[in-house]
Amino acid sequence: MNTILKKLLTILCFLVCPVLLYELIVFFIAGLFKVLLLSLEADSAAALFLNRNLPLLYSGIGASLAALILGFLYLSFKKQTGVPSSARTFPVYGYFYVIFLGAAGAIFFNLLLELSRLPELFPTTETIRTVTEASHPMIYFLVVCLIIPVTEELCFRGLGFFHLRRQFSYLTSALLTALAFGIFHGNAPQTLYGFCMGILLAHTAESCQNLFSLFLFHWSANVVSFSFLGRPAEQTLMYSLPILGLSGIACVWLYYRVRGLKGEPIS
Repeated sequence: MNTILKKLLTILCFLVCPVLLYELIVFFIAGLFKVLLLSLEADSAAALFLNRNLPLLYSGIGASLAALILGFLYLSFKKQTGVPSSARTFPVYGYFYVIFLGAAGAIFFNLLLELSRLPELFPTTETIRTVTEASHPMIYFLVVCLIIPVTEELCFRGLGFFHLRRQFSYLTSALLTALAFGIFHGNAPQTLYGFCMGILLAHTAESCQNLFSLFLFHWSANVVSFSFLGRPAEQTLMYSLPILGLSGIACVWLYYRVRGLKGEPIS
């Protein structure tokens, strides 16, 4: 019973609570922005700018504040527990494997979702796409491709996976964090995509044992998604079976290359 309770507390403290904290901070910032918007004249330049970019602005600022808090917690727990710990130096070429794995995974799973026609069954996906496309491209890139990945990795892998791994097997830790990561994305297609990418991220965390590799993976995946999703290039790619096949083969090859980094000796 004590062991079960300890495992449940680990899930609560290092996975559930960080996610709730992240959500509460974003919710609070969203409320502040809405109050600010009400205080502005409806046809003023500031109000028009806020209306156009509101979801990304409060998401970006909320994620930045959450990253500061979660980063502090991550470093504090790392100092106390030594998690993640590694008795080896990480090879520089390993970072390139991680970057390409993130890109290949993003292409493969995005194309797979488009070919499945699953997004057409869920109008919320199109609503999200409409909101993001109405925003300024640079703000979208900064928030979605750079800021949010850092916060999510601190939340789901930095505090989540690395600490769950002390109480659970690799498979259980990977499934729990990937499932939470998928559900966090909020709609069925993105939940499925997030779960699949969460498995790859857990594999990267297990193999590389450092947070920077996870940042690189996530940045790469989001940049690729930003470059193609909702853009004319997607119309060429989403029905391309050869690209789907090649990206799938690249995922498998890079998966095993990243796994091979686990046994890298100290140089």
